[in-house]
This record gives sequence, structure tokens and C-alpha cells, in this order.
Amino acid sequence: MKILRKEKSFFIQIVLPLIIKENNNIRIDRNNLFKIINKSNNTNLEKQWLEKKYKQYGVVSGDLSSLKIRMDEIPVSLAIAQAAKETGWGTSRFAQEGNALFGQWTWSGEGLKPKEAKAGEGHKVTGCDDHLSETMRRILDAAGIGLSSSNDIPSETDIVVHSSAINSSHNLMQIALQMGVEILSRGEMLANQAQYKQLIAVVGSHGKTTTTTMIAHVLKKCKIDAAYIGGGLSNDPLIPPAWNSSAEWLVAEIDESDGSIELFSPEITLLTNLDWDHTEQYPNKYDLDNAFSRLFTRTRKCVLLPSEQVHELSKLYSHESSLDISYFGEEGDYSGKAHIDHETGGELALGGLFTQRKERINAHGFFNMRNALAALAVCHCMGIDYPLNALSDFKGIKRRQTILYEDNQISVIADYAHHPTEISALLKCSREWFSDRQLIVVFQPHRYSRTAQFRKEFARVLEKA
Repeated sequence: MKILRKEKSFFIQIVLPLIIKENNNIRIDRNNLFKIINKSNNTNLEKQWLEKKYKQYGVVSGDLSSLKIRMDEIPVSLAIAQAAKETGWGTSRFAQEGNALFGQWTWSGEGLKPKEAKAGEGHKVTGCDDHLSETMRRILDAAGIGLSSSNDIPSETDIVVHSSAINSSHNLMQIALQMGVEILSRGEMLANQAQYKQLIAVVGSHGKTTTTTMIAHVLKKCKIDAAYIGGGLSNDPLIPPAWNSSAEWLVAEIDESDGSIELFSPEITLLTNLDWDHTEQYPNKYDLDNAFSRLFTRTRKCVLLPSEQVHELSKLYSHESSLDISYFGEEGDYSGKAHIDHETGGELALGGLFTQRKERINAHGFFNMRNALAALAVCHCMGIDYPLNALSDFKGIKRRQTILYEDNQISVIADYAHHPTEISALLKCSREWFSDRQLIVVFQPHRYSRTAQFRKEFARVLEKA
């Protein structure tokens, strides 16, 4: 017993901290790497840094693909299992329980130790929002997440996670810097959690939130245990903005706007569509296309793409690689022909890789039929045998064709459409939905950079009202 306790002590005090330290170093290197390769021109110092890393990771100079693979974080549970075996303490049990960052272990004043079995991940979470909605306040209260003052951060804080809309000049960011705590963007924190899961990444310019929630809806209906992180609020009270699970699958909406998309290596990647946007991050469409091309290369199992953009998207991956690419759409591998009923929603006639049948979809507009088709294609890739009409009771997303008021003469609709393509699709849907009414639009621009870049396109689209 004394020998076992000694081996256990050695393992906890020395081996695990080394694993976590090495992962932190790799994470820093990986972040620096993608910042460098995303630039059109590199400084001499950046080139020297790259050459140093080629040698450090044992990669031939210039082989970026191999460097990105090598420069990946150690799967902590596997490293723990191996280290535990080599130190003579524990084997498979530790592989299951030893995820030091997001599993069964946590840091304390006494070092690393097993944490108590409590709800969630066992971490105390507080938050701050300068413009918190009442809906979000109720959700956070129900989850036991306290809200602190915008002038303070709790002294026991270990990590500060911020929205990409919050810059370093914000009061709380300045306090976090003075405290010396770890600061992560929302995307970086999500990437940290996703690395231990089989990630289903929902990406693209439009429709991510609706499609992600549709996938979650089907999984819940099929009683499939999976974690889920969305980008908006569902109209269905049974589907929260996110839920946690110890299961292997994680369905998440991944945002490309801040560049954190480079940190993800999904099991399945679903691209809803691709339009140039976020010009402050991607000065030209070539940069945006390359970011998605790299994501496709990092995807392990399959990539799902919209067939309407086949000619454009087929240039973003090598046709000689082993990458499993499938298209969804009316002419796609996962085919679906939409019939729109403006009273009851719509119907998809499925074919191709799907079992041929007709699916009722409770959503309006052709774009939502396409979102539903994409969601069903993901479930098929996961190997899920979902029931007929799995989305017939889908309740939609807040601020997506949300009816705020309606009588015999007037209907007031709120929608998050903020890109010319989205606004055009919404206006087309609205004209079909309310064909006998005048269409009046109140438009609130979102992001100065987008408004400046696409002002002519916005003008042309809004002329249709």
C-alpha cells in the first residue's frame, strides 16, 4: 500500500502537471502558427519562428500540413492512461476518469485532485453582460450562474472567457489583465472543450444557429446523448442554448468571424453556405475560402457542402485526398426537393443517400428547407435512424422570422438577417408568406465593417421593400 500511495503521489504531483504544461505550450504554438500562416506576408522573425518549430516538432522545413498535425494537443486522457501505466498506478480507470482539464480532475490549493461529483463540470461560473436580456437572465439563474458587477471580477477566478465583441479596452478585460488570470475568447474556450469530443461543426455564412438547433432537436427526439452549444435561443423551452453531456458527441455552431475556426478539428463538418463576410478578419474572399479549406482538411470523418455552390466549393479541397465529401441539395448526394406551404411549413422529398421518403418540416422559406436538409444529412452521417417527420414539431429560433404581433391587417416580424444575402432571402419569403400585404422594412445595420463593405448590396436588396 505504501508503494501504491508513493506511485500515486508521484503521478499526481509530477506527471499530470507536466502533461498540462506541455499542452499549454502546444496550444500557444498552434495559435501562433495559424496567426502566421493566415498572413499574406511574414516578417523575418516570423519566418525564423517557423523554421525553429519545424525542427522542434521533427517536421521537414516547409511541410505545413505535417506541422499542423504534429502541433496538436496531447489527448490528455490517453496521456494520463499511458503515464499512469508507466508509473505503476492505474490503467483503464484513469483513461476514463483522468481528463485533467474538463473531466474528473480539478486544481485546488493542494494541487491536482479528483473533484466532487456535482452537477455540470464542477466549476463555479459567474458572468457579466452590459445589456443582459430578461430571457438570458432567467436561463442563467436556472443554471445557477451568478452575475457579477461590471466593475469587478471575483478574486478566486481562474479563467476569464469573453465574447469576440469585447476588446481589451473593456473595464473587466483590464482587471483580468491586472489579475494575471488566463483570458480566452469564446471560440478558444469552445475549442478547448471540443478537443476531447467528436465534434460536429456547423459552419457557414448563414443558417448556422437554426441548423445547429435542428440537429439538437432530432438528437433529443431520438434520445441520443450528446453535448450541444448553439448560437441563439430556441423557441422550444426543452432545448436550452447549450447542454452538457459526458457522451462522445458535441454539436456546436462554430463562428469564423474572429479566426478561432482555425482551432477546431471536427469529426463532421457541415458548411451551410459560403458568402464573403467579416471583412475585418478576411480582407478578401480568398482569405475566407482558405480558412474553410483548411477546416475541411482537418476534418476527420466527412464534410457536407451545399450543392448550389458545388463549382465554387470544389476548388477548396483536393480531389485526390481521402477526404469524404458529400453534397446536400436538390441535386446533391443527399437530395431533397422542397415544397413550401406557407400555412403549415413545408415538405422535403428525400432521395440519394437518404431513404426515399417525404419529411414534414415546421419552418418557413426555402432557406429553412435547406437548413433542415443539412441537419438531416448530419444525422445520417452520424448513423442515426431518426423517425419520420422528426422536424415536424420544430419550434424555430428567436429572432428568426419571429412574429411579434399579428392581426387581420398587420404582422410584425423580427429577424436577425444582417447580410445582403440573408435579407434578400427573408424578403422573398415574406412576400410569399404575406402576398396580399405591403412590405415595410426597418433595417438595423450590424458591424461597421460589413455595412461599409456591402453598402451597395444592402441598398439594392432593401429597394425590394
